Amino acid sequence: MDLATVTAEQLHNRLVLFGVKHVGDTYQEAMQDQSYMLWVIKWMTPRCTESRIFHRYIELVLQPHMDPPAAVADGPDDSQMETQPPN
Repeated sequence: MDLATVTAEQLHNRLVLFGVKHVGDTYQEAMQDQSYMLWVIKWMTPRCTESRIFHRYIELVLQPHMDPPAAVADGPDDSQMETQPPN
């Protein structure tokens, strides 16, 4: 599996094969447990292939929510702003 090109949709139904709490659950089901997801991010090292794949899945699912907002295209940038000394 090429982790650089895999999509979240391709991994939604993959089964968790490591740990104890969510073994046998799909990645999508395990993702609903926020404390588990945070535990995996913090403690599971990506040395194991399965945890590396799950890390990638988390990244793919969260990435759209982490992108910075697009810059406002209509307004002037800082270099075009007039600065007034304080009164």
